[in-house]
Amino acid sequence: MTRTHTQRGFTLVESIIVMTAIGILAAVAIPKYIDAKSQAKLAALKGAADAISAAAAQNYALRQSGASSYTTVNTCSAAAALAGVPSNMVVTGTSSVPTAGVLGSCVINYRSPDALATGYTFKVMGA
Repeated sequence: MTRTHTQRGFTLVESIIVMTAIGILAAVAIPKYIDAKSQAKLAALKGAADAISAAAAQNYALRQSGASSYTTVNTCSAAAALAGVPSNMVVTGTSSVPTAGVLGSCVINYRSPDALATGYTFKVMGA
C-alpha cells in the first residue's frame, strides 16, 4: 500500500516572493498616504480660514449698512467666533485688527501638535 502526501502550505520561495511584493507596495503606498493626509489637513485649515474671512467681511458689510446687529471684530479670535471654528483648530493673530475696515493678519492651526499640519495665514476685515 502506497500513501501519497498532499502538499500543504507555501514553499520558502513563494513566501519570500510574497513578502518582497508586500515590502515594495508598502514602500510606495505609505509615503503617498502620509502626503495625502497632510494635504487634507491643510485643505481643512484653508477652508476654515476662508469661512472666517467671509464671516468677517459679511459682518463688516452689516456695520457699513448701518445695521445694529454687527459684532465688533478687533481680534482674530473674535473673527473666528463669527464663523464657528471647529474645536480642534485655534486661531491666533500675528497682528490685532484694531480698526474697522482694516485687514489684519491671522493664523489658523490645529490645537494638538501635529507634524503633518502647518499653520495657514489669512486676512480678516475688522469691524
